[in-house]
Amino acid sequence: MKDEGHDPYEIQNIYCPTCPSEYATVVSRILDIPHYDDFIMVSVNCRDCGYRSSDFYNMHSKGHTRFIYVVS
Repeated sequence: MKDEGHDPYEIQNIYCPTCPSEYATVVSRILDIPHYDDFIMVSVNCRDCGYRSSDFYNMHSKGHTRFIYVVS
């Protein structure tokens, strides 16, 4: 993984998407996985209502891909 000399996690406070609390925390980190594109990991947690969400996103989209299977 890349080491740029600083904390690889970025932490932000936001308003919770499910309750009126302003104490939701977003933690994100860019992951440099060998043989793959860069991914970003995003996690959201609300301390008031307990809402939690976590996801990974590809940062380098190569467009849409369509797979067609013919069954005969």
